[in-house]
Amino acid sequence: MIRFFVFCSLFFSASVLFAQERVALDRIAAVINDEIILKSEIDMQAQYYAYANNIYRVTPQLWSDILQNTISNKIMLAKAKLDSISVPSAQVEADLDQRIDYLTQRLGSETAVRDYYGKSILQIRNELRDNIKKEKMVAQIKQKEFGSLSVTSPEIAEFYAQFQDSMPVLPASTELYQIFIYPEPTAESQAKSLNKINAIKDSIKAGASFEEMAIRHSEDGSASKGGDLGFFKRGELVSRFEAAAYELEPGQMSDVVETEFGYHLIQMIERRGESINTRHILVRSDKAALDHAAAISKLTTWREEILSGKETFQNIAAVFSKDEFAKNKGYMGKVPVSEMQDVMKNLVESTKEGDISIPAQLNSSTGQTGYHIIWVKKKLPEHKMNLNDDSEELSNMALEYKRTTAFTNWLEKAKKDVFVEIRMSAPTE
Repeated sequence: MIRFFVFCSLFFSASVLFAQERVALDRIAAVINDEIILKSEIDMQAQYYAYANNIYRVTPQLWSDILQNTISNKIMLAKAKLDSISVPSAQVEADLDQRIDYLTQRLGSETAVRDYYGKSILQIRNELRDNIKKEKMVAQIKQKEFGSLSVTSPEIAEFYAQFQDSMPVLPASTELYQIFIYPEPTAESQAKSLNKINAIKDSIKAGASFEEMAIRHSEDGSASKGGDLGFFKRGELVSRFEAAAYELEPGQMSDVVETEFGYHLIQMIERRGESINTRHILVRSDKAALDHAAAISKLTTWREEILSGKETFQNIAAVFSKDEFAKNKGYMGKVPVSEMQDVMKNLVESTKEGDISIPAQLNSSTGQTGYHIIWVKKKLPEHKMNLNDDSEELSNMALEYKRTTAFTNWLEKAKKDVFVEIRMSAPTE
């Protein structure tokens, strides 16, 4: 069966905008209290799941599994209603705004959204609103019933003993940590860029339009739109930019903000709950005047401090690293050798287990040149999952098993309070 906690929200998101008013022509697959499940919903979700998971075709078993999972979700929704779980309308509207903004950004304009779905923005909002409310009600039930579950070391060991014979074989991998930084501009280049952004700020303070100044001077793709970046929520912007932006009120301009991209001026356009719409002006430093030697020297110094015991790899990564692994103190996880790019694979192969590599050049996902060092904590050959080498993976599996077991038990009890009628079985092949 498809794992419940992986699949449980699929029925809310896969088909709502494509559903038509066709209950009379469609077949009802199941009824749960005042909620119905249409055959077309299950068909669409099955096709979506198969496509997303590279499954060649929808089998009767897959169709049946998805119907059962959808029923489970509807039972949770019915239980949420019985328990009088409510969702503040402000939360629903904020989430709704984010989804409409996302669709608009993906398709380019509200007109494009209307054309794509064949519905007005008002119709789309009305269809999404009820689904979002249901999503949040189910999320509250899940949090209430299963959110506090955890597993202890004895439980992990018991889980492993029970399923030891069926543990998967894991590919050869390396447990890695990384510190990644960008070369900073030279002092001369920084001074030139800072003077330019300050001059722009002075012009805006003297009455110039922020939008017009962005069109004329901003050095990124948003310049043609007057610096408008669209809506973002917390965690989606680089940290320094985000911290400064969230301090602003609508119409207010920030002081100069420095990030790895250069110097910014930020203006708040609009707030919608925890989402913000800002425009900015970016002045980059001269890429030809980056101090590559200083970046290498910095990494070399950190490497020596770590090896001597003066510092830890995790502390430096958490404070100074500029990649997505910084939030996990540089931890990249167990990276399969087969999935490593040649540059990383060569560096790992040339670094002994337990050692830290010398600084090496690495291009970021955006194509910017940076430098990194890696800590090769452990090299693992292909092996069957076990307690000694794979405690984190086993912990996750044991927790998933515990949650699924708890949900199965909860579901049996919940069914006593909920009307469930299944009207269709899986179609034959």
